[in-house]
Amino acid sequence: MRQHAFLGALILAILCAISAGAQARDRALVVGINRYPGISMNGLPADLRGAVPDARAFADALVDVFGFEQGDIRLLLDGQATRGAILAGLEEWLIAGSRPGDRVVLYFAGHGATAYVTDPDGRGRFTSTLVPADAADDPVRHSVANMIEGRAIGSYLERLKDRHVTVVADSCHSGSVTRGLDGPSGDEPLVRTITPRIPIGLAGDGYTRSLQSEVKAQTRFVKVGPRNSGRGSLAVWSATTLDQLAYDRKDRSGGVFTQSFVERLHKAKAPGSHGLTAGSLYNYVREQSELFCANVACPGLTPQLETNVPEYRTALLVPDRATAAPPNTATQAVADATSVLSHRNDFPLKVEIMPSPRPRLGDAVQFRITSGEAGTLVVLDSNPDGKLYQLFPSGACRSDPGLRSVRAKAPYTIPDASFGCRFIARDAGPGTLMVLVAEQALDLSRVIGAHLDLKPVSDPRGLVVEYAEAVQAAHITPDLTIPNGRYRWSFVTMPYTIAR
Repeated sequence: MRQHAFLGALILAILCAISAGAQARDRALVVGINRYPGISMNGLPADLRGAVPDARAFADALVDVFGFEQGDIRLLLDGQATRGAILAGLEEWLIAGSRPGDRVVLYFAGHGATAYVTDPDGRGRFTSTLVPADAADDPVRHSVANMIEGRAIGSYLERLKDRHVTVVADSCHSGSVTRGLDGPSGDEPLVRTITPRIPIGLAGDGYTRSLQSEVKAQTRFVKVGPRNSGRGSLAVWSATTLDQLAYDRKDRSGGVFTQSFVERLHKAKAPGSHGLTAGSLYNYVREQSELFCANVACPGLTPQLETNVPEYRTALLVPDRATAAPPNTATQAVADATSVLSHRNDFPLKVEIMPSPRPRLGDAVQFRITSGEAGTLVVLDSNPDGKLYQLFPSGACRSDPGLRSVRAKAPYTIPDASFGCRFIARDAGPGTLMVLVAEQALDLSRVIGAHLDLKPVSDPRGLVVEYAEAVQAAHITPDLTIPNGRYRWSFVTMPYTIAR
C-alpha cells in the first residue's frame, strides 16, 4: 500500500484511517496561465510572465518532494487552461479520479478577481474568482466572461471532504483582474487593473465606501469551515490576504509566493535537513514576501494558511513518509513551538531567569521580560516534571486582564511583590521557558482564559497550535484607513536547569 505524508494528510490518525486493503491515490490539478488574449488592462496586454514557471515548479515539487507520480498530475498551461478544462479537471480528475483517504491537490497561478454578480433572485453580491485563459472583456457590462467563482470551487471541495485536500492559490482576489504585471520596460513589478480597485461588474460611482469595506473584509476565495469528516482534511494556502495583490518576481522566474514555497520545500528535502512543518513553511514564505515588498515598495503581501485540522501547523510536510506523529508531551511542545512560532521577530524580546538559569531546588524564581514593543504577554513553561504550564497570565496569582500586557522597553518581572505568590523550583532537571509577546490588536483572551489555573496543560500540542493559529492569522479589518496585513509578534525560548 502506498501511503504518503503531504500537507493535509500528515497526522497518524488520518493515515491510519486508510484501510489496509485500499490503494491510496494522488491526484493533482495544476494550472498556470501567462497568456490572456481576451483581456486588456488600460489598453495593454494582461499577460503575465511568472504563472507558467510557477505551475511547472509546483508540479516538479509534487514529484520530487512529495512522491507524486507524473501520471498523478494534470498540468494545464496557458490556452489549455480554459474554464471548461479547469472545471472538467475538478470533476473528472480530482473528484472521479480519487477515493476517500486520497491526497488531492488544486494549484492555480494566474489572475484572480473580485466581481459583483447578480443572482437569479436579483440580489447582488461580491465574489472572488479565478480567471481562466479564455476569459474575455465585456466592456458594455463592465464584466469579464468565463470567470470561475470561488463559490463554485467550494462546491467541488465539498464533494472532496473525505479526501486530504490542499488548495494553493498564487493569485489575488482584490480590486480587479490582476496578479502582478511588469511595467513596460519589464524592470519593475507594477500592478495594473481594468478599473483600479473597482470590482468587475461595478461602475466607479457605484463603489461606495461601505461596499469597499465589505470587499476588504469579507470577500474570501474559499471558506475553510469545520472539519467535515474524520477521514478528510482541507488546507488552503493563498499568496495574499484580502485586498492585496500578488506579484511576479522582478527576474520573471515566477511568483513571489510559489517560488519561495517551492524553494523552501526543496531545501527541507536536502540531505541533513531536519524536516519542515507547515507552520515553519508559512513563516518562511511570509518573510520572503515581506522582503520582496520592502525592495519594491508594494503596499503589502501577506500569505494566508487556513486549515480545518489544527495539528496541521505542527505536522511534518517533509520528509514525505508516513511516520508516527511525535508524542504530545511538554518536551515536544517546545519543539512544536520552536517550529511554528520562531520567525524573524518583529521587535526585540529578552528573557532573564533570576537568580540564574541554574536555580537550586527550593529557590524562589523570577523571570524578567523586556519587549521592544508593547503587547500581550504569554509565558509557557516546559517544566522538569514533564508537564507544560501557562505561567503567565495566571489566575493563581493576580488575574486582572489589564495586567497581561507589557510596556515597550520596560522590564517586567514575574512574579514581583504585587503578585501575591511566588514560583518555587520544586523539580530537578532541565526545562524551557517559552515567551510570546503579540501586538495588542490581536485578541488572545480566549486561549489565555482557558489556561489560567496554573495546572498542567492536558493537550500541550493543542495549546501551541492555538497560539500559532492566532499569531499567524491575517489581520483583516473593514477600516479603509488600515491596510489588511498581519499581526506583529515575537517569540523566544530560554532553557534552564534546576540543580539539586
